[in-house]
Order: sequence, then structure tokens, then C-alpha cells
Amino acid sequence: MKTETFMEILNDIDGEFIEKAHAPREKGKILSPKKWFALIAAILLFGATATVVIAAVRSIEYKGTGRWILYNGSEKYGYEMTITVENVPENSFWENIDSVRKVLVEKAEDHSDCLVSENGTEVHSCGYVSKEFLVRNEAAEWLDYDGVKIIDFREAGHIKTFVTVHGDYSEAGSGKIAAVTINSQWKKSGISFGTQAEINTDISGKTTYSYHMEIPEGSGVENSYKKSKNGTEYIVLRIYPKYGNGGFTEIQSMLVKDGILYSFNADFKEEKLEECYKILEEWADNF
Repeated sequence: MKTETFMEILNDIDGEFIEKAHAPREKGKILSPKKWFALIAAILLFGATATVVIAAVRSIEYKGTGRWILYNGSEKYGYEMTITVENVPENSFWENIDSVRKVLVEKAEDHSDCLVSENGTEVHSCGYVSKEFLVRNEAAEWLDYDGVKIIDFREAGHIKTFVTVHGDYSEAGSGKIAAVTINSQWKKSGISFGTQAEINTDISGKTTYSYHMEIPEGSGVENSYKKSKNGTEYIVLRIYPKYGNGGFTEIQSMLVKDGILYSFNADFKEEKLEECYKILEEWADNF
């Protein structure tokens, strides 16, 4: 991940808010906050195609791979899922998160971090602010929200955690918050991996979202549903190169617990697959 220090110090928040300018990650590296931001943007941008929630339907439904058309007319290849979550009231955020609103307004005014259509007229998401923590417990203390599970791992090295506040994608400049994500980066047994919690607000009025994720054209996807030791169901996606054995394998996993979307992601050489599954199970057993 490449970073570039940005902005201002907020008087009522300890530490420094920073804007990140990220280059694409290399294979074998952990997900950057930019990749996690792309993940949440995929949910927000495609939320307009949400379906009605039906009782007894899984929180995460895998739809398969294929092609889809983006709002700007471009075509992508990847997999699709629907994800059902619960929403936190937008006007009930705790103090530290709530104080970020004025920064989102300022960034919307100069179009910082705005996702726009190719003709530059349609603003879909405007502004995100990310706070970085090298000590995981400090991130939890700053977040100050008992509703989210803070994940820990045995004998794993915590690299850093980002708490990111995403501005309203439909009403740029309002200062409203669409979501908050907590993204932690880890290393264990020679495998770099990331975990994320995503808290959505009720500004969209939706609880079920279409989720699209782009994958390389020459890749295959295996999906399965598993259960943690506590009985929580989670989906596991193994994305692998169809041709040859020299490429990287990627594991993506998601679950919904108490309405919050939690994610796990790692990519690595195929010989590390069994070890990665052990780490994945340790993650899932937190729920």
C-alpha cells in the first residue's frame, strides 16, 4: 500500500486524520483500505438493485460468476452476491465518528474522493476520512461502539487498523454518513491477511444489497458455506488461477452477525492454502 499524508488536525479528535492515495496492490499483499473502500462502494453503488428481504433467506446468497454493466456503461467480470444487513440510524453516531461530518462536507465541496461517472456529472460517493492506528486496542477505544466485534488472533502480528467514515453517496455535501468500516491488517504463519467490519446506516432505506466483485478473467471461483464453532454461518470463496500453478490463490469470506457485515481476505501461494484455512476458522470462531 502506498500512502500520502493529507489533511488537517481536528481539534476534538486525538491524532491526525489522513487521506490515502493508493496504487494497486501487488499479489501476495494484504488488502489496502482502498480495496476495502472499493468493496463497500460496490455494495453502495449497486444498492439500487436491492431485492426485498424474504424470511429464512441466508444473509449472504452467492449468485455465481458472470458479467455485469456498471452505471457508466463499462463491463466487468466477476461474481455476484446479495447481502442482508441491519442499519444503524444515521443520526445516532457516537462522538468521535460524528465529528467527522464537517470534513466530509469540505471534501464534497472540492470533490475530494468523489466517485463520478465518466462524463463527470453524476456523483455517487463523495468523501471518506480514514484514521490509522498502530495499536488495535486504541482503534477500539476511539471507535467506542459496543455493537461491533473487535477480532483478535493467537500469535498473529497486528500491522495496523484503519477506521474509515464514508460520506453519503446520494447526497454529496450533506455531511451524512453512509457507513463506517474497521479494517485491520495482520500477518501470521507467513500469510498476510485483512479483516473488516462494516457498519451501514439507514440513509439508503435498504437492508439488502447486490454485491459485485471483479476478479481476473482467467480465474475460477469455488464457494462453500461453513459454520463456526458457535454455529454462525459464513461463506468461503476460493479464487484461483485456472491456468497453471504459478499464480496466487485468494480466499474471501464474509458473514453477517448482529446486522454487521464482517469480511476476511488473504492471497498467497497455493502451498499455504491449508494454513490459511486454519486462520480463517480462527477468525470465524470469534462469532
